Amino acid sequence: MVESNGRFCMATYEKNILIRVEGLATKNNTYLFQNFVEKMLQENFKHFIIDFSMCKGMDSTFMGVLLQISNTVELKLLHVGVVCKKSLDSLGISRFFNIIKEKKDLENFCYQILEGGECSKEKMVVMIHDAHTALIKANPENKELFEAFLSDLSSEIKKYSKT
Repeated sequence: MVESNGRFCMATYEKNILIRVEGLATKNNTYLFQNFVEKMLQENFKHFIIDFSMCKGMDSTFMGVLLQISNTVELKLLHVGVVCKKSLDSLGISRFFNIIKEKKDLENFCYQILEGGECSKEKMVVMIHDAHTALIKANPENKELFEAFLSDLSSEIKKYSKT
């Protein structure tokens, strides 16, 4: 199992799904987040609140998945600290999110840790590819950053489709 140094915890509040990011949000744990959101969409939840109060940082894969999700649900980001805000700004994607600046007390909810099986290498590569494609679509300046990386990922995806 790949060590992620981070996790996601969830709770419900009225018709909202609360997701608290604890530690690092990276490609190694983003699939749990993405799968959970997809499952909640199937159960007709459309309002998601992501709490970054305990988040130490996030990588481009997580930010790309967050961007993809923001296109299908009502998404609010809470307690986005300096490090996370800089990460969003560095890729020019802050403007796509509803970042709530006021402090909210979300500690009194009964959070459950999101758990699940491991993600296959093929699914991981596709998720990373799609996340970075979303980052480029949202901000064409990201093409220079990720073009070679995306090319390598595309080659890897083609290998999987041949087997």
